[in-house]
Amino acid sequence: MTPPSPSPTPDWLARLTWASFLWLAFSLPFETSVPWLRLGPLQLTNLELTLTVALGLALAQAWRQRGKEAGIGGKIPPLWTRLWLVFMLAALVSALLAPTAELRLNALKAAGRTLTGLSLAWLLPYAAVTSRQRVGILISLVLGGLLMAAVGLLEVLRGIPLIWLDAFRTMPTTVGPFLRLSASFDHANQAAIYMEATLPLLLAWLWTNRQRRWLAAILALATLFYLESSFFTYSRTAFVTLLAVSLLLCVWLWWRQQPASQKMAAFWGGFAGIVLLAILINTARSPVWNLRLRSEDDKTWYQVHFDVPASLQLPAGDAVPIRITIRNDGDLTWVNAGQNPIHIGAYWRRLSDGAELPERPRWHLEKAVRPGQQISQIITLPVPQTPGDYELTWDMVQEYVTWFGDKTGQTAVTSVAVTGELSLPTPTDPSLPAITGEEFVPITVTAPIPVRRVLWQIAWQQFLQRPWLGIGLDNFRLTYGPFLDANAWDKTIHTNNWYIETLVSVGVLGGLPFLAWLGLLAMALLRQLRRPQVAIWQVGVAAGLLAYLLHGLLDYFLMFNATAVLFWLLVGLWLAQREPTA
Repeated sequence: MTPPSPSPTPDWLARLTWASFLWLAFSLPFETSVPWLRLGPLQLTNLELTLTVALGLALAQAWRQRGKEAGIGGKIPPLWTRLWLVFMLAALVSALLAPTAELRLNALKAAGRTLTGLSLAWLLPYAAVTSRQRVGILISLVLGGLLMAAVGLLEVLRGIPLIWLDAFRTMPTTVGPFLRLSASFDHANQAAIYMEATLPLLLAWLWTNRQRRWLAAILALATLFYLESSFFTYSRTAFVTLLAVSLLLCVWLWWRQQPASQKMAAFWGGFAGIVLLAILINTARSPVWNLRLRSEDDKTWYQVHFDVPASLQLPAGDAVPIRITIRNDGDLTWVNAGQNPIHIGAYWRRLSDGAELPERPRWHLEKAVRPGQQISQIITLPVPQTPGDYELTWDMVQEYVTWFGDKTGQTAVTSVAVTGELSLPTPTDPSLPAITGEEFVPITVTAPIPVRRVLWQIAWQQFLQRPWLGIGLDNFRLTYGPFLDANAWDKTIHTNNWYIETLVSVGVLGGLPFLAWLGLLAMALLRQLRRPQVAIWQVGVAAGLLAYLLHGLLDYFLMFNATAVLFWLLVGLWLAQREPTA
């Protein structure tokens, strides 16, 4: 007698679990800044709440499906599980051994986020058992990304931040005076990796509907829109990655493969050509893109050389005409009008007590100054009312954006002896009067962000100090400042390299297992792509994961909820559709 089969999973649970993952995928780019749920120290945003519900339902689904082929035994290679466990153990020990309570708490939170991501990849095969369910989640990722891109492009084309986006992000991302497309993300680079990892999914959707003319045309236009929108993130790495992944897929699917795979190869080769053409067109028409190509950051945009008097003796309270010459040694044209005009600026420091006077006068430029050009003009300098010895620091300022010296450290100083004698300027004084700057909003001064080379050097020093277990996940951003002799620094900056960040965070004992797993993942992706029966959705997911692996050489995304969850979703989706072999 045949034993009765186990009772099937209730339809309502399967459907509810799948629906929770659909909503999670669609809403990934739209995490609110304010928590939706507060339970004592536990605070969950809308995205974290959705993720918690989805994981809970998937866990219930896994319990119902235990022992079936869809379970973990048939989907996740045992070696992967062991490497994940060793990595997580090292991450927890590293967090507990961090030198201060603040660093311990931060590293424990980061370890918790990472464990949540691993759980998501581990449980997703239970939530997306059928091909239809997996494709639904992938399409939801694409639709959420398209909505995010449309909002971000609208903001960039307006040139004015959308106030309602403050509900999702701290502030818009700018480079110099220009808005970068960040949409609902905290930084444009997060939007960039999101688009470059989901754009291959849109291409897979297009491929599966290539016989349906109207739908194919809509999806083709959506692909071009998504690609062009991603240019407005002004992330150079994103486009190098897109081009590299497309070319890799083209070659890998073509070389010694079946005709079906070679057709896919031609498709990806055509997309690589479109990416290259888009790069050339945007390089020809976009001055911002050109500026980004020529420099790692905007420091080189604000280079300036001053020719000013070395010393002066001026009567207190006077307004004295001074001739100065300045040369634009940067990459940015100095515009003297518009929303973000560039002015000559200055500020006084009293030598007797080192105090800076509150007034920071500005002077209009007589004309726009292009890179390499210089301008000489007479300005009217207001002299302090109190006699004494002063230092007058000359600088340039782009209103609402930055003082040049804060970006580059380049200023000029004139020593001024202010006397008690007052002589009024003649009525025919041709000099430019000073403007107070009171009509402009104050500019927040932040420490310059180090370039990648400096960040990597600091990470190497920290690794040498704690090579075995590292400094704790997510602690680099809190600890790199003292290596620059800085009392204040930008604490949102990581090492800008996934692999270096991992090693400095959890040391050799945690870093090697995780990096070994990433290597196994890359090899497994490439092996799957060599199979004659590889499906286009498998190619799309593999392309998204390869984008993370390549872009990770110059950025780090696993400590930001949306981009981290996207990565682990892609891992889980790949596991769900892979062949059930070790």
